[in-house]
Amino acid sequence: MTAIPVPRLAVLSSWTHGLLRGRLCADGLLDQLDGPEFFFAPPFDPAAWLLDLQLMHRPIVNLVLPQPGRIAGLIGPPPAIAAALDAGQALVVADGPLAHHTLTVHRQDPHHRTLVVDRHNAPPNRPVTPQRTDGAREHLFRCLQDAADRAQRLDIVLEEPVGPAELPDDWFLMEPHPGIDAGHVETARIAGRAAVQCERLLEDPDLDTARRELVRDLHDAARSALSAVLSSSPV
Repeated sequence: MTAIPVPRLAVLSSWTHGLLRGRLCADGLLDQLDGPEFFFAPPFDPAAWLLDLQLMHRPIVNLVLPQPGRIAGLIGPPPAIAAALDAGQALVVADGPLAHHTLTVHRQDPHHRTLVVDRHNAPPNRPVTPQRTDGAREHLFRCLQDAADRAQRLDIVLEEPVGPAELPDDWFLMEPHPGIDAGHVETARIAGRAAVQCERLLEDPDLDTARRELVRDLHDAARSALSAVLSSSPV
């Protein structure tokens, strides 16, 4: 199957979803995370982190992909927000309705296999809700429909796979796996491809205002959909 372009922390959130849904045990998840693409650097310990989740009453792990001026879903403290914005990704963990902590990742050379993760305790009494997949998917497909008549001019080809050289920093290609709901695999693949291609287009200084607005809307929708379908929560 064709790989899905994702931010690196999406690997942790999507496989954790499989654990919370009872599709695999913690040992099996750790085996999957210990892959050739990258490994977690001390002091972050995936086994200890998963144990923390299992001890929670109702764990929720939201993948958040913030951008400057768009920090919805982040809960602080300020160093966590700054780190999340710098890397463009974070995992916000809650126990039931209240935030527990945030995981952020250091921006790295894309060829570096070591993933340096920091844990930030949440400020007290910050509410968190699970990601809503239906609304995010519908918004993405509406934006795709709006852009359909201009897709060729925008050089967005969602049918073609994204190559490693096209990925933004701290993203990589993830094969579909049991941690992702079967109905969300294609949405994740489309959203990942759209996010990567839109990011490339937004770096073009010659992109005119009208097309830039269209690309930015599609970029935001793609990142929101990717966040929603690769977050994890219990049944």
